[in-house]
Amino acid sequence: MMKALAIFVLGLGYATIQTAAAQNLLVNPGFESGLAGWTTAGIGWRIGTGSDAHQGQTGAVCDVLSTQEPKDEWRIVYQNIPADPGDVFHASAWLRTVSLKKSQSTFEIQFLNAAKGVILQFNTPLVEKSGGYQQWSYDTLPAPPKTAFISVRGVVHVPALPDESASEFHTWDDFELYRLSSGGADKAYLKALAADTWRSIDALVEPTHGLPYDSSAHGDNTSTTNIGFYMASVVAAKELGFIDPKTAIEKLTPVVEILKQLPKWHGFQATWTNVHTLKPRIDANEHVVSMLDAGNFAASLVVVAQAIPELAKDCNALLDGMEIGFFYDPAAKRLHGGFDINANAFVPNWWVSDYGTDSRLISFLAIGKDVPLDSWTKLSRMSSLSHGVSFYNPGWSGGGLFMQYISGMFIDEAKSPMGVSARNFAFDQIAHKCDIHAAVWGWAACDSQRFGYTNTYGMMPHDEIVTPYANALAIQDWTPAVVQNFRELERLGARDNAHMFGFYDSYDTSTHQPSKSFLTLDQSMILISLCNYLKDGRIRTLFRSSPTVRNAYRQITDP
Repeated sequence: MMKALAIFVLGLGYATIQTAAAQNLLVNPGFESGLAGWTTAGIGWRIGTGSDAHQGQTGAVCDVLSTQEPKDEWRIVYQNIPADPGDVFHASAWLRTVSLKKSQSTFEIQFLNAAKGVILQFNTPLVEKSGGYQQWSYDTLPAPPKTAFISVRGVVHVPALPDESASEFHTWDDFELYRLSSGGADKAYLKALAADTWRSIDALVEPTHGLPYDSSAHGDNTSTTNIGFYMASVVAAKELGFIDPKTAIEKLTPVVEILKQLPKWHGFQATWTNVHTLKPRIDANEHVVSMLDAGNFAASLVVVAQAIPELAKDCNALLDGMEIGFFYDPAAKRLHGGFDINANAFVPNWWVSDYGTDSRLISFLAIGKDVPLDSWTKLSRMSSLSHGVSFYNPGWSGGGLFMQYISGMFIDEAKSPMGVSARNFAFDQIAHKCDIHAAVWGWAACDSQRFGYTNTYGMMPHDEIVTPYANALAIQDWTPAVVQNFRELERLGARDNAHMFGFYDSYDTSTHQPSKSFLTLDQSMILISLCNYLKDGRIRTLFRSSPTVRNAYRQITDP
């Protein structure tokens, strides 16, 4: 049974939380049995009746009186509930304040370890003025590593006592704590979203030649990543039952024929191709074969070769022609990042050098083609720490969740250091959402109406710009949080229900407007991620069935 909870989210408006078989985990949440099940710290707590109650007959009142001993103190009513790392919770409480002059209140959540030490803490803004009952809520609370308990706390801060003969009152009532889980209705929701997303990808195809546009702006040029991820998306659509095998072949065959004819440099095509003339874009601004894009493209070819036997010969021929070893720099023990077509030389000072980026795919495939293993082991594994968890750089400073998860759509990274990093970074983003009291999360490079495409190192998108595909990338690590976030994004208007094209590329929580644009790359990441989730890692399974990929797995201990 699904239960919908209507809540007021930190002054941002009403949201609907879907929970499977929702059960309030708190004992005596409305204080109808006095303070049974609750612990209090500090003085002044009592059970109030009548107007003190939000619903029912009673509420927990903290009296702040001028006659009390003067000292700066925190007064708390709380319950500690057993929890596990990775749990996702919804928590809320109602607060009423009377005659406030000097005291304050906040709704507080703490995650505790087995020794009851605080691992992580969230607080709503301090209430410093009198007011009737208002609900304070956290719709998505992720439990960090080492969590043993979640502590739900009504907190009163008394920095100074009221003036003589004055009194102040804080009344807490009707606490809620739900452990979010996913059920059949969520899978049905995600399957429908995948179908809509495929519809948008299919509509982003140039009709004459069949190559994908870069975006719904229908510009002249598309990238090798777009082409590859479009091809992988056709496979995902087939695996999900949206198209039959015959249709998949019909869509992919002209693309493969074009790829066979495109000019190549050491087996690689230029990063950008004109979708109308089918000529490579080689001008003053674009004249590079990018290894990062080549990795995305090659991984997609691997998937097509394994999923569509009729195209396997041609796809494998394209893969065999890629001279990845040519890009290996024995002095740096790394792959060059790009080849300058105009200069007929490698791009200076650019190497595939970081483990925590989208370059992992080409590095992984290079090992499968017997490039020296040090090109993988020498990748930088510098990391950052936030909210008590660590994740590989660049993290917030470049690409966001895109960098952490993109290679994991193909490589099975669930139990690898990179998989842990991606999971931790998604946790950090959800925790950041709680810190800034935002309605939604999902930060990564994306297109926005106000800022254009945001993908500059050292400048992640502004807090108010979130992108649905970042949310989708984390679907297998934080399923309840992702589903809840999708539903809230849809409620806010970030989904194109008119054309049934799925989610727009971004949503601006400041202007309350979606971008109204679609990017082939980002839509493909949603579809491929959902296919992996709904079909037990099907894209990863196809990828792993390649002999080249199996060879890489044999050599790499931390894929």
